[in-house]
Amino acid sequence: MKLKSILSIVVFAAAFVSSAAVAGLFAVKTEIQTIEPIFVSAASPGSDARPTQCFGHRHNAETSAVAKINALLKQDDESGRAHHAKVQSLNVDDSTLFAADDSTFSDYAAVTTRYADQSGAMKDSGLPSDFQSTWRVHMRAWRDYADFLEAMKIPEMRAAVDEDAFALLNKQYDADIKQTYFEVLCVAGSYGVNIDKFLR
Repeated sequence: MKLKSILSIVVFAAAFVSSAAVAGLFAVKTEIQTIEPIFVSAASPGSDARPTQCFGHRHNAETSAVAKINALLKQDDESGRAHHAKVQSLNVDDSTLFAADDSTFSDYAAVTTRYADQSGAMKDSGLPSDFQSTWRVHMRAWRDYADFLEAMKIPEMRAAVDEDAFALLNKQYDADIKQTYFEVLCVAGSYGVNIDKFLR
């Protein structure tokens, strides 16, 4: 009888922790309004908008600052292209991710976590403080998405949300990433960095 009571408590605690974790994922994202990405590609038909228009150029920007920002963005771009290629090799996209088998979903989460780890580990010391802080916000957006996917790769966690709720959360994380990347490019452009080559 005593053993049954202990087991009941353990099962209840496990269920409570899982529920709290799922609720936490929703709580974090429902407090954030859906952000429609305002990133406009230079190749968009009928549009001449450029992220470089976000801020005026700093005519007195140090050459070393421009070089450091450019180097970090180039390194991130290479990492991002590798990430994109790996995602494509999994044959999933936003519309099919929820229904993917456990193995494919886990692979997708692992690829995203790897990118977040690699880009998040890039050295940003010595960069202008406004660029550095904006970059870190962007990396936080990637980390949040990676953490979400890591949680959702547990079948029981994914079973706790329906497809529409998952799609909404996934869309919000994607919007956060695009919005913060747009802001990174805005600041980079203000230092005179040629950001056209970093458009995604």
